[in-house]
Amino acid sequence: MLIVEDSTTVSKILKHMIVQDLGYQVDIAPDMSSALAFLEDHKYFVVVADLNLPDASDGDIVRLVASYSTPCIVLTSNLDAAQRREILKLSIVDYIPKDKRHSYQYVVKLIDRLYRNQEVKVLVADDSLVSRKFVKMLLEQYLFKVVEANDGEEALAVLAAQPDIQLLITDYNMPKVDGVELVLRVREKLNREDIAIIGLSNDNDESLSAKFIKNGANDFLQKPFVHEEFHCRVLNTLDSLDMMRNLWRKANRDYLTKAYTRR
Repeated sequence: MLIVEDSTTVSKILKHMIVQDLGYQVDIAPDMSSALAFLEDHKYFVVVADLNLPDASDGDIVRLVASYSTPCIVLTSNLDAAQRREILKLSIVDYIPKDKRHSYQYVVKLIDRLYRNQEVKVLVADDSLVSRKFVKMLLEQYLFKVVEANDGEEALAVLAAQPDIQLLITDYNMPKVDGVELVLRVREKLNREDIAIIGLSNDNDESLSAKFIKNGANDFLQKPFVHEEFHCRVLNTLDSLDMMRNLWRKANRDYLTKAYTRR
């Protein structure tokens, strides 16, 4: 991966943490021209870049990284509301304030999550093509593999054909099988350690979130939502799924033989 940062202190700290915690090879570019040379010679799965560089104006480095179809995590100072809106228009993975104590740990955690996302398949079920493509775009920013379904009935068929799907994101209003019914039918066959589910809806029904969760969804998001909330909910849901799977493995594996036990 590549770090683009003119502060030697910041780049050294980040590189040390990434190498120590994740074991990745890390290149460092102190400015945009150096970053261009690295991008020409290497294919990176993610770039961490300071928004303000000596030889680049605001956003130039992000646009450069995007031109190589590479996700970009932005490091920046504190932002006001207007600056935040402008940064989010640049199609970044996330922006992270450099002056917070936990910032570097968050960067490392996010990099690890992005790397693992490349092996995570997500099914998006929504009869609205526009809405479905929007959610797909948000997921692909985080390197997920995305499968689509036009309605709940098709989603059930896709899940049966592709059992490696780890996350289902479903809208409520769909023909044939609506979102709540879809969740109920999925949970009849798949437990919470098998697949995570997030419900979506633009309905004003205050009870809808409870209906989704009581029928087996892990979370619910009201449309319209901001990009940051969507990504946070998805990542938190998958982190919970990982923890549940680890607990299941520990509970069902013999300590000495490491073989799974029957219960």
